[in-house]
Amino acid sequence: MLEILKKESLREAYEVCQIEYNNDTELQKLREYIKQNAYGYCDDAHYVMWREIVKLLPDNFSFVEIGVFKGQIICLITLLSERYNKNANVYGVTPMVNHGDKYSTYDDVDSHRCSVWSFIV
Repeated sequence: MLEILKKESLREAYEVCQIEYNNDTELQKLREYIKQNAYGYCDDAHYVMWREIVKLLPDNFSFVEIGVFKGQIICLITLLSERYNKNANVYGVTPMVNHGDKYSTYDDVDSHRCSVWSFIV
């Protein structure tokens, strides 16, 4: 991660993350599952940033995501903590309703039945 942050520009750091993503088949598999099922948003390269963050965390850590949506990030953190043999307590806090705010609207779906957890269980 530190090498990524030492790049001269954010664009260069992003490009390094994209290359790393292209070489990580496990991250690609999860990301494709997310895309195919519309379980979340982000660029592929962001998965590498999360990977590097998990690598820097202690062997025992807790992770809380506020505003889970459909579980993409907590699934990713769980997957990465297992990859790096870390004991992670992963929690998500979310209303689990499709009410938007003045910035967002959400599909009318049953969030309890529509989540990424089926990927890892």
